[in-house]
Amino acid sequence: MKVTLSLLALSGLFFSGSGYNAIRPNTRRMHDGRKVIGRRAALHTISFGAFLATMAGGAQFSAAEEPDPRNLNAFNTLPFAYRKSEFGGLKASDIEGDSISYADFLKAIDSGEVLFVEFLAPDGDVAFATLKGKEGESPAAPIRIGEGFPVEIHDGWSSPAFAIRTVKEKGIPYKFTVPGLEKYK
Repeated sequence: MKVTLSLLALSGLFFSGSGYNAIRPNTRRMHDGRKVIGRRAALHTISFGAFLATMAGGAQFSAAEEPDPRNLNAFNTLPFAYRKSEFGGLKASDIEGDSISYADFLKAIDSGEVLFVEFLAPDGDVAFATLKGKEGESPAAPIRIGEGFPVEIHDGWSSPAFAIRTVKEKGIPYKFTVPGLEKYK
């Protein structure tokens, strides 16, 4: 295996301009007859040697790798360090009054039935959608977006920012309201 990799590396060397200079470095003759190698050629020779050592030694480690038995994804690995990735949104039992599920809300967005969305501050965990009324009728009263709606979990991946982004991308008007400030208008 090492021999094959070394031959492959050598053949790649001959097909690249920098490799050719690494094998036959640019030399100059000084006025006293000494041969001197240039800095660029020396750097090419050293970097090519490091490349060959990496190629020849790297094959040993790749054969020893085993599949990871853990269930890793982008939300629970080190780059993001997110936890609580099992959260599936609000439960219907946690919502009082009438509501529309998040899945139905997304379908209504796709069909053009959503006219306006209001998110309650600070995180937008509570949201109300105004849907089109039946033909010839005025729009329906705002209804709470409920089951499955992502709420903010600050050390997890769940966030209403996903819903806000969807509304914004579809061009649907929306606003954030701070509860209790309406009386100060």
